Amino acid sequence: MIKKNRFNVNKKLSRRYIYIRSKTINYKNFLKKTGKNLFLHRIRYNTVIYKKAILFHPI
Repeated sequence: MIKKNRFNVNKKLSRRYIYIRSKTINYKNFLKKTGKNLFLHRIRYNTVIYKKAILFHPI
C-alpha cells in the first residue's frame, strides 16, 4: 500500500487532483491498483513539477 504521506494536494490546480511526490513508486503496479481513474500527467517532486507523472481523481 502507498502511504498517505506520499500524496500532496496541489490546491492551485484543483482539490480533485493529488500528485505523487516520490520517484521510488512502481508506476505500473500503481496503475493496476488504481484502475480507471488514472491519468498520466505530471510528477510533482519536492516543489518541481515534471512531465511524466501520475495524477488521479481521489474517490
